[in-house]
Amino acid sequence: MCGSSISSNTASSNRVYGVGNVPNTREGRWVEVPAAERAGVLTHPAWLSAHGANFEDDASLVLRGHWVREHVFCETVPGLENVQVVAQLGPRSATTSARARVAEATERGPNAAACSSCHRLMNSLGYPFETFNHAGIVRATDHGAPPSGATTVDNAPDPALNRSYANPVEFTTAIAGSQHARRCFVRHAFRYFMGRDETMADACTLRTMEQSFAGGSFYALLDALATSDTFLYRTHGGSR
Repeated sequence: MCGSSISSNTASSNRVYGVGNVPNTREGRWVEVPAAERAGVLTHPAWLSAHGANFEDDASLVLRGHWVREHVFCETVPGLENVQVVAQLGPRSATTSARARVAEATERGPNAAACSSCHRLMNSLGYPFETFNHAGIVRATDHGAPPSGATTVDNAPDPALNRSYANPVEFTTAIAGSQHARRCFVRHAFRYFMGRDETMADACTLRTMEQSFAGGSFYALLDALATSDTFLYRTHGGSR
């Protein structure tokens, strides 16, 4: 039974990309996914499903927008303990998309005023990914209408990102060129390998890591960290 499971069947597992008839060979598994649908990690089915809700018309866009705000922009969204209303979407409908349900609950509805201060940090960053469902599969239709990944971002920490986007490929491509997003990535790498947050005393190490990462090599970034005084020495009472 395990030998025939979908996890080991390349003819089935590729369906999430909308690609069929992939041969079970190393060479055959290298296929080009549609350039208009996928561009980088944020459009990968693994990321989309990991940050998707349980159903296709749930608030996956909120989860994805929250992740982008905190992990790509290194900003913080207030916690759920601050929510003063019932945090739930309206009833499901065959003609109401997740976009519409989220917008009604957090931007236009009777409780929107209590929700908007937090959701304005997430919604616009999550809307582009509504061309995918909760499992990361490209939507053919969205409750009777064409899927929409359009959004307008007006509160990104990088001013260059504050503009309108037609789809997730435009959005993720813009993020890939953002120096702020790159610096956030460097900080997350630092925190992971050092087991702590950065401080002002780590500024030189972070700058060296960023410079080493300029060519796109993660190995060079790690080499810069592993050979830095920050990594090699531990301070105590202001001295090594």
